[in-house]
Amino acid sequence: MNSKIKWTLLSLTIPALIACGGSESSDSPKDNTKPSVIEPKPTLFAVTNQGENAKVNSRVRLDGSSSYSLEGRVLTYNWVISTKPDSSNAALSKADAISPTFDPDVAGTYIIDLRVSNGSKTSKATSVTFNASTDAVNAAPNVFPVTNVNAVTDTAINLSANAKDADARDQLTYAWSVLKQPEGATPTLTNETSESAAFTGNVIGEYQVQVAVSDGTDTVSKTITVNVNDGNVAPIAKAFAFTTPAENTSEPVNKSNAATFELGGEATLDASHSYDANTTDINTYQWSVVSKPSDSKTALSDNTAEKPTFTPDVIGEYTFSLTVNDGQESSERAFVRVSATETDSSQIKLFDKDGNELTWPQKPTDMITKSLNGSTPDFVEVSSYRLEAINADFKIIESSTMELDAQDPSAIAFTPRIEGLETGTVVRAGDVIEVSLQAKPTNGAMKMLVFSFAFSLNPEILVSTGHTFITN
Repeated sequence: MNSKIKWTLLSLTIPALIACGGSESSDSPKDNTKPSVIEPKPTLFAVTNQGENAKVNSRVRLDGSSSYSLEGRVLTYNWVISTKPDSSNAALSKADAISPTFDPDVAGTYIIDLRVSNGSKTSKATSVTFNASTDAVNAAPNVFPVTNVNAVTDTAINLSANAKDADARDQLTYAWSVLKQPEGATPTLTNETSESAAFTGNVIGEYQVQVAVSDGTDTVSKTITVNVNDGNVAPIAKAFAFTTPAENTSEPVNKSNAATFELGGEATLDASHSYDANTTDINTYQWSVVSKPSDSKTALSDNTAEKPTFTPDVIGEYTFSLTVNDGQESSERAFVRVSATETDSSQIKLFDKDGNELTWPQKPTDMITKSLNGSTPDFVEVSSYRLEAINADFKIIESSTMELDAQDPSAIAFTPRIEGLETGTVVRAGDVIEVSLQAKPTNGAMKMLVFSFAFSLNPEILVSTGHTFITN
């Protein structure tokens, strides 16, 4: 019998044996166990910022810049609002952006999904939830500490609450405490009422540190696990980006994990704030491209430099990852985003408190009269505005106020204040800040108020507005 016939007979025989149960009795129990399926390990990860409490008609920023591919391929992004209140018309500013924004327009829950693709694979969706409330309802503080930290015995590390408040003008207070410690340990905390506290553990083991953040109405507590040992620990990578105005005469416009500027500008990526808990120096730096526009050919000046420079060659978003090594271990990835926008397109838009766009220069109401009822407040809001950064980050480089008595112009006071705007604050492109111009009650006297602030766009923009103001 030739081999072809043997194989044919064999292929016919096997199904017959299966059908008859082979040599076993037909009464034998059947094994219905399904073979286990080994799922391939994912190599593509969509990572978003954490969900938070928000306010209706405020600006909410999404951030997918920490997404990555183990295969090292360039990523693309796809955001979808999967859940929102029935009557909401909220929409994403740009669904394929690394860091789009949206404005919740109705109180309720908003869930946004992110998927990333590397050209051949698409990740599972990662969701982030935002709870929006009206101005009449207090929003609890948003508290986002790093929840797992490594430390070395008898060496202080800084712990940050990384807190912000959606109500914007609430003053946050902080309380740090140690909840759990190894037997015999006497840990220390300093700056326990500040946004950042210093922690030192003197015994090897696990510590749990709590930070409670209050806005005066609600308190949010988060726990940080600190693992203390006396051996080497992996370093921590910190990646920042900053841009310098073309005239190069003032401080960097922005220093954060993102920078936006017009095409033709240059960014410096900064790894100098990376650190090692063993107090040893960082030995090596490694930058990698995570995403960039499909037609971009540009690259970093040096992928292994502490502070490489980068000049975008096309409009779009670019993301870079950073790892650092202390000679023994490498850090986890840190990420930084750079966005290039159209030349001569950056501006600051001005809106009134109802969201109506105003034109520059803004001519305020000549006379503002406020009637006060009940107890007299320390300050009265004279007017309020919303400022939006378009196509570039801007920095508030100066602010000032002045009050003059209408009957005696030589009587000058500097008591008015500007809430929501502080010198040195950086407003990222696409973000909105709410500014409240306030003055003390005048008790029937007529006052002339001047509010001024300057932004570091190129050229610098100075805004100055005046009001004649009177209260009972």
